[in-house]
Amino acid sequence: MSPTEAGQRYLGRCRAILEEIDDTEATLGADAHAPAGRVRVHTPVSFGLHCLSPYLPAFAAQYPQVSVDLTLSEQAPEVVEGIYDIVVLGAREGFDSGITARKLFSCEVVLCATPAFVERYGSPKRPPELADYPLIDVSHEVARGPWQLTGPDGSWDVRPLRQGQITSNNAELLYRLAMRDAGIAPLPEYIVGADLQAGRLIRILPQWKLQTLDFFAALPSRRFLPLKVRVFLEFLRQTLKDSLPALR
Repeated sequence: MSPTEAGQRYLGRCRAILEEIDDTEATLGADAHAPAGRVRVHTPVSFGLHCLSPYLPAFAAQYPQVSVDLTLSEQAPEVVEGIYDIVVLGAREGFDSGITARKLFSCEVVLCATPAFVERYGSPKRPPELADYPLIDVSHEVARGPWQLTGPDGSWDVRPLRQGQITSNNAELLYRLAMRDAGIAPLPEYIVGADLQAGRLIRILPQWKLQTLDFFAALPSRRFLPLKVRVFLEFLRQTLKDSLPALR
């Protein structure tokens, strides 16, 4: 037998209460400066790969008594106490008003392609010309309408979906396709920043702004935040600040 959804919520809440009691006792005890236990974190796939995985060994070395259970998925979960301690969300995904959310950073989504692609196809000078190029985009099921570009001569809506285009619901796959000269892709700067600086990718229509993404750490609405969660959250914020200096 398996518990119902209501039962899972109840069990999760009970676990959260017990963990909160344990963490409160630890914080008030002599070992308050030695956080311990498991931190359950959920992030989008590309965020986990590019913003977390390179730095998790440093966290493990700094806090050897804290284990990190990291789930990567493009499907944003419901933030329920007892299931995840931290859920990283983009603002456009939304979350309940009862959830505590702390902003991590903002970044631009930019259009980019490889030098080989630009050498073969050229580069558009204005947004309407994008329709003549191979494009890579978020799949139709999760897309938020046309690309809305704002630039020197106003705003343009570009609808990238047409026969022969490549789409996916996974930003990491879009990135890998773009790196294989498959087309022009809209990708967040935290994924492509290093490639743009190194010349492995070229920004397309750099004078036009596409979209800004705001990322938040969503936390269960507890009055007391366990020490293990606090240290991981602070480590995450400091890591993003140090490793992504161009981001706000």
